[in-house]
Amino acid sequence: MNSHLSTQRFWKALYLVWSWTANAGFFPRLLPVADLIMILGNHHLQTLKFAIEHLKRLGAKRPPVIVTGGNGIGTELLRWRLREDMQLASIIKVEDSSEAHIFQQMAKKMGLNIQNLLLDAAATNSLENFKNTYNLARRLNLGPGAKVHVVQCPTQRLRAGATAAKAWGLLDMEVHLVRPEVEFSPDQLPQSESIPEILRLVGYGDLDSKSERCVPGEIELLDRFYPAVGSDVPVVVRRCYELVKSEFTRLIDENADLRKLIPEDLLPQTKSLQESVKL
Repeated sequence: MNSHLSTQRFWKALYLVWSWTANAGFFPRLLPVADLIMILGNHHLQTLKFAIEHLKRLGAKRPPVIVTGGNGIGTELLRWRLREDMQLASIIKVEDSSEAHIFQQMAKKMGLNIQNLLLDAAATNSLENFKNTYNLARRLNLGPGAKVHVVQCPTQRLRAGATAAKAWGLLDMEVHLVRPEVEFSPDQLPQSESIPEILRLVGYGDLDSKSERCVPGEIELLDRFYPAVGSDVPVVVRRCYELVKSEFTRLIDENADLRKLIPEDLLPQTKSLQESVKL
């Protein structure tokens, strides 16, 4: 990266942004028993697999489950990820399938009883995830103070919580955000399948059509739609976000090889980021 942000500094700055976004207010050991589980469609296969395994572990104790997701910004990336997954590629119908129906297919193939899953296949963004399912949740008659587990990928969990409070406020439910564990530290890159998810913090969609798919990063979305949450972003996190976004944008604008973002000793474990990231 020459005179620009070094690879090491890039990932350390990105780690700080990711760590705050994924962990702020997250206390998994204090999660109450759920009266309702809501799974938000997204592009992160690890999150969807985590949700399925979580439901399988609950067995007969599983509460009502709502799965919501139509065709949004990340849907094509989810389809691409599924095509690359050796275990699921040949058995999941991904073309023209909504995120909710893709989850349903994955769940069935992974041995989950899919009866009584409540599906919303129309939502195209986080707000629609909750608006579209408002009446579904109300018809369950769970009562005031019901505990809802909302499963979302680490980088989008804060926005999911803010959206739930905005769209479901009248339901008087307790929303608890649930996410999978992702191994990522200042000195160790995450697993290759999580690299695109983490890099999406800075906001790019599909690199093959970046002018059409470029979307704001998570901090920008919080500032724009949920300023109360955005105001809680620590100064050091915001500064790191600006550094990372600036460097990433520069590389994309210059059509640079995005492999520069990966330390050389990890390159053999990944595809070129032009393929692997598919941001």
